[in-house]
Amino acid sequence: MCRAHGVGFDIRDKQGTVFTLLEGDKHENIGMVTIGDTLQGTLSNFAYNLNAINQEITTTSMRGRNNFMVNIHFFL
Repeated sequence: MCRAHGVGFDIRDKQGTVFTLLEGDKHENIGMVTIGDTLQGTLSNFAYNLNAINQEITTTSMRGRNNFMVNIHFFL
């Protein structure tokens, strides 16, 4: 899903996005780290990635029932 949206990490340029599982009792949390040259570009990529994930995991009947959109607008 991420490759289809162009989400990934370029080892040569040392830029992009990486995901990590966060420790918890149930291992239900995932973290996203975005690395780039500028703060504005990095935050823009972060928001784009959240939007892409939101589109993939929600349906039209679920709109408004998660916190992705709140976080996307926070970074824009």
